Amino acid sequence: MDKRKVVLTFLKNFFIAGFTIGLYSIIMEFYSPQVVGFIHGALPITFTYLVFLTWVKHRNKLNKMLFVSGISGFLWIGFVFLLYGLVVYGFSLPVSYAITLAVFVVVCALFCNRFYEYF
Repeated sequence: MDKRKVVLTFLKNFFIAGFTIGLYSIIMEFYSPQVVGFIHGALPITFTYLVFLTWVKHRNKLNKMLFVSGISGFLWIGFVFLLYGLVVYGFSLPVSYAITLAVFVVVCALFCNRFYEYF
């Protein structure tokens, strides 16, 4: 593995992701956290970028990537609603997040075990 190529790939993608998070932060700070939540939940910006990269660099793996992304989208929805439900029903955010993260990790492990051939 070429170290220079690894570093350049990391820096390019870090800049793109950092720009996106920076933009979200500006919208949240000066406009509305709800808008940022909606944008992040509704617009598949990261997904679109990764689909494009996969299509360009690993076209033969695109179908598997799309399948795994679709399943993980349901896992993401479960994560968000479980966190929301725990907070709404009076759990503190740190406790809610810890419970949600633990459940998420277990469910992801089960998913990865079940669909191992897609990885």
